[in-house]
Amino acid sequence: MPQPVDETYVPVEIRPLTGAVNALLGRLKTALDGQRKFIADAAHQLRTPLTAVKLHAEQAAVARDPQQTLAAVRELRAAADRAVRLSNQLLSLARAEPAEQAARFVNVDMAALAFDTGAEWVPRALASHIDLGFQRLDDPANDQPLIARGNPVLLHEVIANLLDNALKYVPPSHFDGGRITVTVSQTMVDDVRMAEIVVEDNGAGVPHTQQADLFKRFFRGDGQSDNGVDGGAGLGLAIVHDIMALHHGSVHYEDAPEGGARFIVRIPLVKAAVPKDANDLKQGHEKNRRTRRRSIYNAGFARRAARASFA
Repeated sequence: MPQPVDETYVPVEIRPLTGAVNALLGRLKTALDGQRKFIADAAHQLRTPLTAVKLHAEQAAVARDPQQTLAAVRELRAAADRAVRLSNQLLSLARAEPAEQAARFVNVDMAALAFDTGAEWVPRALASHIDLGFQRLDDPANDQPLIARGNPVLLHEVIANLLDNALKYVPPSHFDGGRITVTVSQTMVDDVRMAEIVVEDNGAGVPHTQQADLFKRFFRGDGQSDNGVDGGAGLGLAIVHDIMALHHGSVHYEDAPEGGARFIVRIPLVKAAVPKDANDLKQGHEKNRRTRRRSIYNAGFARRAARASFA
C-alpha cells in the first residue's frame, strides 16, 4: 500500500495536488481495510453452518434406521438454509458499498415500496396468526407518492429485514394477539423533507442493555427468539443500517409506546415544488393518527389485488 506524501517541505503551489493524492490514498486504505474485515468476518461466520452441513450429511450417510436418516436430512436442510441465508446477507452487505450502488439510484416511491414489501410477508404473518397492518399518516388514501432517490432492491431489503425481525421475535404468548404495523409518513429533519417508515410490533422489545449494539455486524443478543426461532447470524439490522447510510438516511430503535419494538427508517425525499412545512406535517399526522391502521394487510391485500386501491 503506497504511503501518503509527506507535505512538510512541499511548496504551497503543489499542496492541492499532494492533498488530493493523500485523500485518495486514505479512501483506498479505508476500502481495503473494510474489505479485509469483511472477508475475515464472512469466513468466520460461514464456518459454523458449513460445519453443520458436513456433520448432518455424515450422520445421514451412516444412519441405518430410516427415521434417523430422515431426521439427519431435515437437519441437513435446515443447516443448508442457514448457510444460504447467511450468504445472501453477506452479499447484501457487499452491495451496500457506495462505489457499487451510487450510480444505480432511481426514483423510488417509498410508500408503494413499503406497502408492496409488506404484502410479501402476509402468508407468514397469517401462518403465525399475526395481524399485519398498514397505515399512511400523511395521506390515508395513499394516493400521493413519496419519491426518494435510491436503489429499490436495497430499500426493499431494508423493509423486508425489519419485517422478518418483527415476525421472528413476537413470542408465543402473543400469537393470536400478535400485531405488526407498517406506518408511512413524511417528516422534516433539519429542514430536509424525509419519508419515514416505521415497523412496530407488540412483542417483548429489546432490552436496554442491548440497544446500543443492535446495528453492529454479527450482534445476536440472546441468539434465539422467544418462540424458538434461530436468531440468525446477526446481520439483518447491520444491513439495514449500512443501506440507510448509503442513501443518506437513518435508522434507529425505540421502545414502542404499548411495549414491543419500534424501528424508524428515514430517507430524504426528492424536492417537491411546494413542500409542506413542519407544522403542516405534524398537524396532518396528529389528525390522521386517529384513523388507526386504516388499511389492514390480512384483509386488505385481496381487495387491493382486485382493484389496485386501498380499502
